[in-house]
Amino acid sequence: MTPRPLRSRAPELVAALLLAVLCAACGSEEAAQDGPGSGKATEVQVSIRTAPGDQPERVLLVCGSDAGCAELKSLDARVLEPVDGTKPCTQLYGGPEVVTLTGTIDRKAVNATFSRTDGCEIERYDAVRPLLKAVGLD
Repeated sequence: MTPRPLRSRAPELVAALLLAVLCAACGSEEAAQDGPGSGKATEVQVSIRTAPGDQPERVLLVCGSDAGCAELKSLDARVLEPVDGTKPCTQLYGGPEVVTLTGTIDRKAVNATFSRTDGCEIERYDAVRPLLKAVGLD
């Protein structure tokens, strides 16, 4: 029997160790911060435009113990979704106001617009009025 030369396993071990270190370094940034922007789990810009052409009034709501956080978190998730286009709505105009919520609520992205153009939209708008009052925009 002819002796075989010894083969070093060092390159494979180094490669495995390097792979393990790289995988550990690729962890989620959510562990380090709660969400986008300033790192808060709930951070929403609330804006209202009361008439076409007007500049919107804006409030940045960063939840800890700020006014409006309870109202924001108590919103039914369905209110944040646009009205289903197949749903029948009364053709009743409620006014030119438009409210926009943009940001994150409990780490979930939110981009919702509320108006008063018909009965369905008025219902959604009315659902966010407690939030508007809490942040001084109503």
